[in-house]
Amino acid sequence: MYIACVSLFNEVTYRVAILCHVTHSKVSY
Repeated sequence: MYIACVSLFNEVTYRVAILCHVTHSKVSY
């Protein structure tokens, strides 16, 4: 259960990081 929770947290963090990166890239242009 703990590993699944950490995995889910990592996936969410990864998606948020990509979303922030994409948004920042769009703002840059």
